[in-house]
Amino acid sequence: MNIGVFSLMQWPQDRSATRVFGDEVAQAVEAERLGYDRAWFAEHHFSRYGIDPAIHLTVANVAARTSRIRLGTAVTVLPFIPPIRAAEELATLDILSNGRIDWGVGRGYQRHEFDAFEVDITESRSRLAEALEIIVRAWPTAARSTRRRIETRATVVPFRRPSLSARSSSVARERRHASSPFPASSGTTGCLPRWAPPPATARSCPRATRPTRSSPC
Repeated sequence: MNIGVFSLMQWPQDRSATRVFGDEVAQAVEAERLGYDRAWFAEHHFSRYGIDPAIHLTVANVAARTSRIRLGTAVTVLPFIPPIRAAEELATLDILSNGRIDWGVGRGYQRHEFDAFEVDITESRSRLAEALEIIVRAWPTAARSTRRRIETRATVVPFRRPSLSARSSSVARERRHASSPFPASSGTTGCLPRWAPPPATARSCPRATRPTRSSPC
């Protein structure tokens, strides 16, 4: 059995953002000292429900402060990031952590986040499947899919193949579409509850440029 800690990065009114990040990073470091196996970090945008929009950066920070505990994304929301960029970031992160990354991926579910990024929430499933295939094919050492012709390759590849978890009710179908070479992990990210979205919306947030479907970059 593997035991881990999970950081949602919720931001109470009586704390500063600096304190929230500091406390969650300190928790992961202390978890390693106490013998825990994993530390997971959640990605959310535009609300106090979860204030870590860049979990790859947070995990890199924790990796520099630890040496044994495995570090997981719970989850990297693939519809919000260009897949080639995700492939490069995850490969770099795995190298910096000496192969300690458990890569959890998902398609997202909070409508205010999709609205702010100008991504159609009804496309989340297809975007996840497409991004997974592109990422797998971007790593030269990974197995190849023959469903599509994608020539772009990432310059760096993972130190080791990160274990992969996918948060979705149709995980099996999406992973088959992506021809993923990664072994299933313990399913930690697949067990995360579907929290209700917060009342706050992102209407006042700056609009981000919508990723196009025509190019993986």
